[in-house]
Amino acid sequence: MADHDRDGAGSVENCTILVVDDAPENLSVISSVLRQQGYQARLVRSGRMALQVARRHPPDLVLLDVQMPEMDGYEVCRGFKADPALKNVPIIFISAATDTEIKISAFASGGVDFICKPFEAAEVLARVRTHLALRAAERKLERHLSEHEARYKVMFDDCGVPELLIAPEDGRIIDANKAAVAFYGWSKPQLTAMRICSINTLDQDAVEDAIDKVCHKRQTVFEFRHRIASGDIRDVMVHSSPILVDGKHLLLSIIHDVTERKHYESELVRTKALADAANEAKSRFLANMSHEIRTPMNAILGLARLLEDAPLAE
Repeated sequence: MADHDRDGAGSVENCTILVVDDAPENLSVISSVLRQQGYQARLVRSGRMALQVARRHPPDLVLLDVQMPEMDGYEVCRGFKADPALKNVPIIFISAATDTEIKISAFASGGVDFICKPFEAAEVLARVRTHLALRAAERKLERHLSEHEARYKVMFDDCGVPELLIAPEDGRIIDANKAAVAFYGWSKPQLTAMRICSINTLDQDAVEDAIDKVCHKRQTVFEFRHRIASGDIRDVMVHSSPILVDGKHLLLSIIHDVTERKHYESELVRTKALADAANEAKSRFLANMSHEIRTPMNAILGLARLLEDAPLAE
């Protein structure tokens, strides 16, 4: 059973991951990947069973197939979000479908991430670790906020994950913890004089739309590209949620640097393309060689038949 008072995702053996897929072979592959890393994998083959199991034993994270009979992944995800005890459990969709509309529907229903089949084990584990860490950091913040706002401020500043407090009405950065100062490379006074749209590479309208989604809890996890003081652009996953600090409604954004993961994914795509090109070149080479070998061999075989048919001179 998930321990919702845990502070971190480092205690892998205590993390329970619910895997939902109607295909037994998919369940077998995913569970093997997770268990080899020490995670507890709980496997179910239907959406209805997933909700029943989760209500009895809330998981730390869900890996959810999109297309299933009776109750599809979107409906299952909405069921989690409608349950107060399960609404904060991160749900990662896994699907062979790559249409943009399917991905949009997955995020709209409350999913935090989307993995395309066929998947690489390293990619699944990287995303699982990322969302467990984000959820653990969020859980730690929530607990301390409920205990005392002063304790929250200390914990916010000392947290090892970059965090920003943002005013939803205009995107001003109200506060930045030490990790955020180190990550972005600006001092705290410089950061708190900026608006989030100065960091985000999206245009202002897109940033305002993202803020509106967080305020209305339509979406809490985003993948952005953020500028840092050196001029570099970093790929980040941002988990943002509305909170009340000193009587003010603000947004808490937890920033996770996924630049290396993005680089790894692009390298996988490039390596696969090179492998496909090499296989195609090999096939063409073998076809050409076969033709080159057959042409002289046909002539030799023909001459051999002539010699075989000709009578020997006495």
